[in-house]
Amino acid sequence: MKKWFIGFVLFWGFWSFLHAVEGEFEDRYQIGNKICVVNPVRMAFEVKCDDDKAAKIFFYESGSDFGSYCYVSEEKTRGVDRFVFDDKNLIKGSYLYSDGTQAEIKKIIIQK
Repeated sequence: MKKWFIGFVLFWGFWSFLHAVEGEFEDRYQIGNKICVVNPVRMAFEVKCDDDKAAKIFFYESGSDFGSYCYVSEEKTRGVDRFVFDDKNLIKGSYLYSDGTQAEIKKIIIQK
């Protein structure tokens, strides 16, 4: 029963993600003064920032109080961090740290 429920929740979350977001949550983002690289990993996203030693794992959070385009980190003892985007293109928004502070997010678009 437990494995079935976990599988259902993961499927529902991934299905919601595919139908709610048009932009792609990957590549490089500027969060305040630091640069972070976002890579999709299975049904989650690995975020590695230039000044952090370890990567953080984020999941799409549908129907949150923070808006329709929100990604939340794995819960740790100090709480969770969130990417909250202004629209479905995932170009800009706010990064909410677990301590209550926030920084501006901008996707870094490289012209080819």
